[in-house]
Amino acid sequence: MADLVYINKDDKEKPALDFRTLLGEGIASVQQLAGDNWTDYNIHDPGVTILEQVCYALTELGYRANFRFEDLLASQFHPQNTSDTFFSAARILPSNPITVNDYRKLLIDRIDGLRNVWIEPLEVWDDPSQIHGTYLVFGEASPDTIADQAGIERLKTEIWDTLRKYSNLSEAFEQVIILDRVRMYVWANIDISYEANVDEVHARVMYNLSRSMTRPMTFRSLESLMQSQTDINTIFEGPRLYNGFVLDSDLVKKITILTPTTFVTPIKDVPGVLYIRSINIDSDDAKNNAQQAAIMAREAPGVDFVDVDKIPVLGNEPDVPGMIRYFKNNAEVTPDLANVKKIYEKLQGKADAKDLYAKSTSRINQLKEENSSDNPVATQYNYRSSSSYDLPAPQGVQMDIGSYYSFQNHFPAIYGLGPMGIPAGLRSGKKEAIMALKGYLMLFDQIMANYFAQLQQFSDLFSLDRDLQATYFAGTISSLEKIKEMTCTIPYDKHESMVSFQIKFKGIVERALATIDDFNDRRNRFLDHLLARFGERTASYGLDHFNYYFSEQEHAREQIRIKTDLLAAVVKLSKNRARSFNQGKPYWGETNTSMMEWKVKILLGLNTKSSYLAAQNSELLRYFHSSDPFRFGEVFAMMHAGRIEPLDSDITELAPSYEPVEINTELIHKLRMDADMVRGMFRSGDLAVVEKRGFRQTNYLLLFRKEVDPTLFEGVHKDLLQRMEQLFRDIKNTEARYWVPGREDNYVLEFNDNTGTGVYDTLSQRAWKEIGSFSTREEAVMAGQMLYAHLRNLNLGSEGFYLVDHIHLRPRMNPEKYGIHFEDSILKISVNSVQQFEFNEVQKGAIELLFTLKFLQRTPENIRYMPDKRLGMYQGNLLIARSTDTFENEDKADVQRGNLIRFFEKLTISDFLDSGRVKAYKLYPEGTLGGDYSFRVTIVLPGWTPRFSNPEFRQILQNIFRLECPAHIGIDFKWLGFGEMLYFENLYAPWLDTLRNEQADTRRLNEQSANILQFLKNPDNTSNDAVAAYIRQALERGDHCCKCCNCHNNCSDCKPCTGCKNK
Repeated sequence: MADLVYINKDDKEKPALDFRTLLGEGIASVQQLAGDNWTDYNIHDPGVTILEQVCYALTELGYRANFRFEDLLASQFHPQNTSDTFFSAARILPSNPITVNDYRKLLIDRIDGLRNVWIEPLEVWDDPSQIHGTYLVFGEASPDTIADQAGIERLKTEIWDTLRKYSNLSEAFEQVIILDRVRMYVWANIDISYEANVDEVHARVMYNLSRSMTRPMTFRSLESLMQSQTDINTIFEGPRLYNGFVLDSDLVKKITILTPTTFVTPIKDVPGVLYIRSINIDSDDAKNNAQQAAIMAREAPGVDFVDVDKIPVLGNEPDVPGMIRYFKNNAEVTPDLANVKKIYEKLQGKADAKDLYAKSTSRINQLKEENSSDNPVATQYNYRSSSSYDLPAPQGVQMDIGSYYSFQNHFPAIYGLGPMGIPAGLRSGKKEAIMALKGYLMLFDQIMANYFAQLQQFSDLFSLDRDLQATYFAGTISSLEKIKEMTCTIPYDKHESMVSFQIKFKGIVERALATIDDFNDRRNRFLDHLLARFGERTASYGLDHFNYYFSEQEHAREQIRIKTDLLAAVVKLSKNRARSFNQGKPYWGETNTSMMEWKVKILLGLNTKSSYLAAQNSELLRYFHSSDPFRFGEVFAMMHAGRIEPLDSDITELAPSYEPVEINTELIHKLRMDADMVRGMFRSGDLAVVEKRGFRQTNYLLLFRKEVDPTLFEGVHKDLLQRMEQLFRDIKNTEARYWVPGREDNYVLEFNDNTGTGVYDTLSQRAWKEIGSFSTREEAVMAGQMLYAHLRNLNLGSEGFYLVDHIHLRPRMNPEKYGIHFEDSILKISVNSVQQFEFNEVQKGAIELLFTLKFLQRTPENIRYMPDKRLGMYQGNLLIARSTDTFENEDKADVQRGNLIRFFEKLTISDFLDSGRVKAYKLYPEGTLGGDYSFRVTIVLPGWTPRFSNPEFRQILQNIFRLECPAHIGIDFKWLGFGEMLYFENLYAPWLDTLRNEQADTRRLNEQSANILQFLKNPDNTSNDAVAAYIRQALERGDHCCKCCNCHNNCSDCKPCTGCKNK
């Protein structure tokens, strides 16, 4: 039924569109402001006329502002900006695969030749040795693919590549298995109705039997789902598919057992079938496996079953007679097999058009190209999309919403303000009065024009345009006569065009607006609004309070950049929140990180374009390795032992400069720097200059403030101060005194010995390290500003982190070994096999073990209480299975012994294959603790930069990681010093290379993984001597990286860097 269209009599006009309401509010404001002097508000009053015209102009603004939103978007000055933050359903609603069903949909959709796929978790029971988050993948190839071994290998490779690309944190896929096919045969005697066409019936019976085993899926169209009233969130749930839509209900379970009753329904669903007299099934495997047939005969006669690594297909051919017979009124009728084959092929052809192995290759390639560029088609607002993969965008009508027609043109002609101009023959002074009024009203005109310009450019305010410089926009008054004469402050040529004049005038208005446009504040607030639409809010983290590297204005601009970057990536970050890095691609120099890492890097303002090595910078390596005698209390110990010389100047502290400075690298390298300077460079007063006069020349010393140890004042310091006081007295009593204190009671002393030179200020009790000497004060100050800029770059380059996903550290075995696990939640049975199997032996081994255990349970003495307090199942003296649970005493074990007997007594092959009570589990080396690898990540961070060494900042950053990390994953943090980070990076980088190498030696990978895990568990156990020795070796080898060429120390033949010529 169509929606009724009617006018609601209770609807009230919006105030902005109601002339009377606006006029009433205007008069009320006039009365409040000038009621003592202006009392006549009748329509003949010129002031009221002016107010009426202003109110009328406001209704035009209100009218345009109330256009449909899609019309406003289509009418923007820069309509392309609407695609920045307005997304279509297909772009914003899908997500990276999360569930097993999501992965199944993705693999079937993306991989040509893959007909179906099943994913099963490997952990099977709660045990400390079990590693959670690992999966097995079983694929069914299309008929043409499985016939070619090269096609199967290609299929495996594509499955692996897709799983690695879309895998999530703390998830790993252990093995991909392409299932073999086993032919199933059906014998049946069927009664059909008298009027039924036996050829048609036989063709449909064969077709239904085939489909009941192959069960191909069909992609749905968006139109069909919308017509069936499917919820939009359900339609776009899960990964974005290239070929259409698949609901969870469309996914079929993997066949584990087939019985004759399985085929009853497909046969009875054929029109014309009355009833089935008899039915039996068989398979190639049952014919060829005598032992299996014997087990089946003993356990479930007449029931055939399929191995875990097999896909059943119908062995009956439609044109082969004798296997299925038909009867009409007890008389057998024989179909025409040639006609049957034609009908069957026709039915099969219609199905193939919808089956998954008939996917559109052109559509796959088209969207693969689109997906690889991460640049989905932008939503348009001036047409309706005809795509069947996305909801149509709203259609907008483009209108001129920014032009402004001066309200002065609506005044009565007698006012002389309109297009007819000033009336002729006016007495002296009237023309000037009209021009004055026109100029007065022009202020209101410009404000109105600005509002219309703001309406036409609001998409700029909500765009991600990084070049935007204003949040207030100026409009033009193109319809106002005599505008040139009224703007006497703007020089103009009488022959100048109006367009040229308006451009100049608009520039003046824009500069005026800029004085009230707090761009940084307003732009940040607009971006905050956009972030809130996506549930994001950077201000809530509090990171913007920690500014060590920028001026106040630069810091505000940096916040704009961070928010813009976050919004630009919001689709990718939100849909891939739990996504891990691509194990199959190089890590260094690429955007190959987990989405959690990417988002936190954006929030911190870090580089997201490539990964980094925090401690491999050659500058940092030199500074942190350099000997630094001027550390803490050692300053005063050196003063006590060294020579002291007074200086005749006060120390002038330098404030950090954030202006761009061209860094003289050669000069910086001559400065005597150390690690403390890298860690604490960004406080005001950390650098200073002091004048040192000599007999022949005057030098200016560049100083770096060192920390003073107050605990030494009562010891070494007290004695030192007494010596200095005596020195001061001697100097004052000397007639040839060349030194005077810079300020009263303040003495500046230079001290030195064979380890270096420092300066001490007695008034402030500060110690300084002398890091450079210059001939002029200007040179010293400039060197200090260069040093600030250099150290800022070093610290920004050091800030970052590593996310180590423990699931990738799990031990590997070659070949992989599996055990058999039996469980029953009601009887609380949990039993493991002792024998180990390779995966292709698991099914056969499980069946043999089941048969053996069923035989052994008949003799209770075969189930024994073992010394480790478990129950063991023995064949003679050979232990073949044992419980995972322990029992305090034999009495409690006896109760469980009875449960074990009942469990294996009732367990059948059918239960075994279909109930999930028997499973395979992966074996790991002795002593493996699943908790070290299951759902756990460690964040490794540098602890030496000014920002990262702040305890409050660390706490906030850790909270951000916890908020962004999936809830089921535990997270640890390791804040490392420079040496420890260098040590870790040289464990981590080779491990990544080994991890992505499919041909890597398992033993080597296990050793590297164990070393990293040990370090992460106990980084403090790495001795300082070992770290120092490692740094010395790195310096001697020259294997640190300057990062100029992004080689990150991965080259086998170290060559001079193209950027800095270093090795």
